[in-house]
Amino acid sequence: MGILVNFIVSFANRNKLFLVYIIVITWWCSLRCMAWMLAMLLPIVIIYQLGKLGIFWKDILKRKDRFVAFAVIVVSLLVVVASHTYQHWEARSAANKIVADIITFNKTNGRYPVDDKELGITDLTRKQLYRVNYKAFDGKPSFSYAVTYVLFRKWEYDFFGGTWNVEYG
Repeated sequence: MGILVNFIVSFANRNKLFLVYIIVITWWCSLRCMAWMLAMLLPIVIIYQLGKLGIFWKDILKRKDRFVAFAVIVVSLLVVVASHTYQHWEARSAANKIVADIITFNKTNGRYPVDDKELGITDLTRKQLYRVNYKAFDGKPSFSYAVTYVLFRKWEYDFFGGTWNVEYG
């Protein structure tokens, strides 16, 4: 156990900038609608680590550092995926509840709500779903909310098919 702790402490001392970079990327990419940044940042980090691995292949300590760095990158990626999976489940749960309210409103009143105010969408719901949009045109409802992992996409509910579809825009 002591050897492992010593290795981790020495790795952290030798790779402070890398660890700070990974922590910042992980935090930033875990924010709502920011997972797409992984596609831009992760290849740079991996190419850099592969280059370092090639340069330091004969030095066992530095080679170990590069393998540990790859492990840190994988853990970072898993944290971002877990974060966005949780955000998606939370948002979808709230959205399904709103869709059920819209359907219930339709069954009791014989029409769909005119706007989100009549539906009773609160500020808390807006915070949970980010970019909630509800409208009714000619008696046809339209409900959507932002995709949690990428910008400029939204989940739109098809009331007649009973499914969620990704829309661009």
